[in-house]
Amino acid sequence: MWLVFLGSDDPGYGFVADGVPELSLTVWAEFRGRGVGQALLAAALEEATARGIPSVSLSVEHGNPAVRLYRRAGFVPAPGAADGTYVVCLTR
Repeated sequence: MWLVFLGSDDPGYGFVADGVPELSLTVWAEFRGRGVGQALLAAALEEATARGIPSVSLSVEHGNPAVRLYRRAGFVPAPGAADGTYVVCLTR
């Protein structure tokens, strides 16, 4: 799992804007459904919040069941971005 800052000159699949890091999270198949992804995602978002990062994006393929995890964490489809791109606001 990591958050990476990519610029508009070399965007990743989950790019929404300069200054918004993209989250990459993978859980091996044999560990899925045990809360590992939820724990990793919560830790990443907690650390991003502690560092003052206002929002985080990600890209997820259509049909990937992880979308439910991301939606429960507050991710929503990113307006104007590629299909499958989600963003969460970490500031209130």
